[in-house]
Amino acid sequence: MLLRKDLIRVNADYASREEALRSFAEVYVKAGVVKDTYPQAILDREKVYPTGLPAIAFDIAIPHCDSQYVNEPAIGVCTLAHPLEFNQMGGGEPIHPVMLFMNNRLNTLFEALCKRQEQPTVDDLARRLGVSTRTVYNDVDKLNSLLGSLKLEIIANNRGTLSYPCGLTTDFSKLLDDEELLYIDPELRRSRIAEHILMLSDGFSIDGLLESYEVSRNTLLRDMRDIREMFLSKGVSLESKSFVGYVVRGDEAFVRNLLASMLFEDRLFFESISEEDAAFVREASRIIDEMASDLLVEFSEESVERLVCTAYASWKRVQIGKTIPDSSAQRTETKELAVAKRRSNELGRLLCTKVTTGELSYVADKLKEASVFRYDEVISENWIEMSLLVNRFIEEVARSFPGAGFEQDDALYEGLLNHLRPAYWRAVNHAQVT
Repeated sequence: MLLRKDLIRVNADYASREEALRSFAEVYVKAGVVKDTYPQAILDREKVYPTGLPAIAFDIAIPHCDSQYVNEPAIGVCTLAHPLEFNQMGGGEPIHPVMLFMNNRLNTLFEALCKRQEQPTVDDLARRLGVSTRTVYNDVDKLNSLLGSLKLEIIANNRGTLSYPCGLTTDFSKLLDDEELLYIDPELRRSRIAEHILMLSDGFSIDGLLESYEVSRNTLLRDMRDIREMFLSKGVSLESKSFVGYVVRGDEAFVRNLLASMLFEDRLFFESISEEDAAFVREASRIIDEMASDLLVEFSEESVERLVCTAYASWKRVQIGKTIPDSSAQRTETKELAVAKRRSNELGRLLCTKVTTGELSYVADKLKEASVFRYDEVISENWIEMSLLVNRFIEEVARSFPGAGFEQDDALYEGLLNHLRPAYWRAVNHAQVT
């Protein structure tokens, strides 16, 4: 039973939203179902992704955070002595819920789909968890990646209805055994080895890697051959060095792009990071959210994840002394660069280094690559050629579906242009387009 009696509070009297979130989260800590970092993670996420939901009888909120802060799945309920103001999920006027729920998504999905074999729709889960349908799809992809790695059946999606073919009895936490996963899933193992290599300071040897990964020398050599080829395709090389073994060579921006893209594709990486790393991720998310406000845009969920991965990759590279040097080339002053400059001290504290103009330019490039939800600023850019291409595409599709109103659909035009924008800038900046 996910709903626990010891996680229920009735008519709790809190002075503010923040006090309610922190105090109720501490109830979870005392129950042992979450880590000590859970309360702050709840607060940080609520700032970026508010969870207030308007309802017919009374408003509610469903605060939650990522599974890395959770020990076991559980749901709690707290009714409030008086309503507190919460920002509404997806925007809109603030609401005043009188009931709070707290849960953990991946654990909850695993329990509902794989253990209890419920068959909910994606829309139902989005409402239940207080997230977008896209977030549900992303979480299901994460679970399927994990299940597939363990040679288990994956969650099926039949026109938006999810189901699992056979009930599992194991706990979710036991599925995250890194050693077993790396042994079973060669692709994940190669990804983790490559990520590990890109975060090493003084090069590495095959013998050193063998101590970290319990595979045979021949298996590791085959993995290294594939990793070397993949690196070369991204403009990064592995070179032999006497008395060391191998070192990573390449433009620092290319190396970071490679590491960030691998972290983004490694859907389980952030599920088992250290408390220090989790604190960095929270702070990076906060700064990204504030930068979006500075730019008068709202980044998509995927873009926030990409930016967090880029920030994490940059931090790990800076920790081993790898920075992007100042550039003598004249740089056009974009709004993204202006925002990065204004926040240079904050970025320096985040990365634990003095931020160079090269680092600021890199941050600006990453902001420019990000997808956004609010389009007024984006469309004001000098994108005449791209706009013409989008309009031409819409006109061609409209001919096949007369009367559908495609040509009058501003949201369709803005959405297509917005998706082209980050792809275009990722290509310009030699970042991986996935």
